[in-house]
Amino acid sequence: MARLRGPKKLVVEVEEDRPVDLADAREQLRLLRPRLTGLRTRGLRRLEHPEVLSLALVAASKRVAPGEGREWNFVSELVDRANGRHYRLFGPLHAPERATLQSTRVPAPPRPEELAAAMEALAKHPQIGKGIKAGALTVVAGMPGARIVRDGDGRGSRVITMAVRGELGDGGVSRIVEVDTHTGTVTASGRAASSAECGVPDDGGSGDGSTGGQVRVTVRQGAEVLWTMVVIRPAAHEADGGVGLSVRQVDYRGKRVLFRGDTPIVNVKYDRKNQSGAVTYRDWLNEEAPFRAAGTDVIPGYRLCQVAPKTLFDVNARGKARAGGGFTGVTVHWDGTTLVLTTLMAAGWYRYRAEWRFAADGTITPTFGFNAVANENTCYPHTHHCYWRLDFDIETAAGNSVERRITHVEAPHFDLADVHTVQQRLGALSTQWVAVKKERRMIHGPLSAWRVSNEKSGRGYTIYPGLRDGAAEPGFGVGDVWAVRYRQSEDKDAGGTGDRAHLDPYVNDESITRTDVVLWYAAHGRHDQHEDDLHGLHGHVVGPKLVPHNW
Repeated sequence: MARLRGPKKLVVEVEEDRPVDLADAREQLRLLRPRLTGLRTRGLRRLEHPEVLSLALVAASKRVAPGEGREWNFVSELVDRANGRHYRLFGPLHAPERATLQSTRVPAPPRPEELAAAMEALAKHPQIGKGIKAGALTVVAGMPGARIVRDGDGRGSRVITMAVRGELGDGGVSRIVEVDTHTGTVTASGRAASSAECGVPDDGGSGDGSTGGQVRVTVRQGAEVLWTMVVIRPAAHEADGGVGLSVRQVDYRGKRVLFRGDTPIVNVKYDRKNQSGAVTYRDWLNEEAPFRAAGTDVIPGYRLCQVAPKTLFDVNARGKARAGGGFTGVTVHWDGTTLVLTTLMAAGWYRYRAEWRFAADGTITPTFGFNAVANENTCYPHTHHCYWRLDFDIETAAGNSVERRITHVEAPHFDLADVHTVQQRLGALSTQWVAVKKERRMIHGPLSAWRVSNEKSGRGYTIYPGLRDGAAEPGFGVGDVWAVRYRQSEDKDAGGTGDRAHLDPYVNDESITRTDVVLWYAAHGRHDQHEDDLHGLHGHVVGPKLVPHNW
């Protein structure tokens, strides 16, 4: 166990979390990996050359009887190298032969081994390799990360997208190339870019190579326990593109607040085709990026810091921001009386900073920051969308209900351009809390807020939108808040065509009164490089504030 002291008698204790049932399940999963493609499941036998891309554990249920261990399922993403088709295999860990195989339209994100193989193939390329060796070219991961390329006969292959930066001899300074890591074939796919450059310089670096593990965090103030929770780093979620920085079993002053909170969906839409010819991307959230953090490691990938870590969202003494560093994982530090958990993730040229902030007064503030390393694409105006999944269990899993704050304007006939009527306009606003009785999708309005409460005790948490969280745009942005009934299988995107979020299939007109409820909360970060330069912004940070009610 490691401790870090804060002000006003606050102290955080962090230790490795290794439940016996989880350790046993991880060992079973390790033994399953080498024999996975040989399982005699009905669908798997039809694949010609299956290859495992990811393999992860999934708890079968969040409810466990006293004295009993959890049952575990597994999920795996596979590709058939014979035709490039991707699949998802899901089933019980204790009986993997009963797993079911489903085809999927979305390729799994690139693995570290595939990125390394792509770099090796480019280093051997006659033209690109020569430029790399001479220092005229640099290569970084590109977007959309991985995709399927089909030939004239309809057969496909999985390729990894990489961005080559520097003079390529055709007047361009960058190009997206596709690498088939199975054959080593390199194909140029993107058009040559202009000399425009956006994003932050990247100093590179890496962590210790670890990817797993989880920790238990306890916050005390004197003799009183304020917070307890389990924290899981992004890289520990190998399958389904990850869920970012995840917190589980979050209790405040001995009472449950959240069973789980994370960000399963992040995507982006450009106003028009960017330099690489794309309009939308769906990002993955299990690739960690290095940042600067001095401190003490509890276990690999979890570090206690006396001072806040530095990412490309922070500026140095010269007022400049830079990416890179020597740590990957999750840091823990104090910001006054607030405990802060920080991580940095990568998806191609994008860099995403996720934080969970836990204040001594019970306030929870999850934030998500959008940024990028040097590239030509983010010069084009675009909007990032981030979707939190908040599985509330206020005191108990069942017995929770949802309310929504509605704003009314009782005297709307003011001249909105007249600053002298501001006080009158504010006085004309009135609010009312209304029960959300059935599953539904909602959008932000003036002074919107949502509350999840335990019907018996009256305790709850109110969710206030952040000032920069924006509102859903027609079409791609989909919505702002979904209130739904808890279902074990609905912890990620429902799946569908395109890169937008697919959460509406979870809305089935079921009652969410006095039951186990989940809120999906979306924030929308607008990025226009030209406008941002005027305000000296370094990345965009969004996120709601969760405030205790009657606690």
